[in-house]
Amino acid sequence: MALPAALSLSAQVAAQAESTVSNLRQTNYQHTEHIDVDRGIYDCDCNGFAGFVLTRAAPDHYAMIPQ
Repeated sequence: MALPAALSLSAQVAAQAESTVSNLRQTNYQHTEHIDVDRGIYDCDCNGFAGFVLTRAAPDHYAMIPQ
C-alpha cells in the first residue's frame, strides 16, 4: 500500500499498521516470520510485526536500526 507523502511519519506508520490489521486473515504468534500479504497471513511475533510495518512505511528509518 502506497501512503500519501503528506502524512507525518507517525501517521504513515499508524496507517500501515491499520492497513495490515485490516488485511489480516490468519495470524499465529511465532518467532519465525511467515508473512503472505496477498493471502492475509501474518505469522510472526511482535518484533516481526513492527519490522514489517516499518519496512513498508519508513524503510530508510528502519534501515538505521542496528540488527
